[in-house]
Amino acid sequence: MTVVRQKLRGVVAKKNMFLKAGALVVIFGPVALLWIGANYGILSDREWAIGGLAWAATLPVLMAIVRKWVAKNNVASGSVFGITVDDSRGRILRGIWLTKVWIGVLALLLPFGVANGVAHRAWLPTLGGTGISLSLMYLAIREIKRREERINLSRQ
Repeated sequence: MTVVRQKLRGVVAKKNMFLKAGALVVIFGPVALLWIGANYGILSDREWAIGGLAWAATLPVLMAIVRKWVAKNNVASGSVFGITVDDSRGRILRGIWLTKVWIGVLALLLPFGVANGVAHRAWLPTLGGTGISLSLMYLAIREIKRREERINLSRQ
């Protein structure tokens, strides 16, 4: 059993390293794109400033998502991994996982959409798209909580 546990810790450690690298790209990628756009004359000073404000507005959301990614992938030393037999519970867990993937996709694409909107001087669609994306993230988080409560009720 210890060999399996050591292999799982290795896999989790690699996954944590990948998630941390992805987090750096998600958080600092838009700033790099804004800097490149301003440096090569693609963006004006005003566009660069609005893009920076949009990045600063999305930064707390991105930081919270990154904290969740890194915190949930630790393996406890005495943990025992079981196989779910109940099919409905497995479907609920799969739905939770897919919803988390959806939140990750929204979080990854949000800064790029903001940078694209700023580059094309589309202020209203940029703000609208940001609001819609954040609203969809909020609704997905509520859906995850609802499904997790359903699993907890079925265990009792």
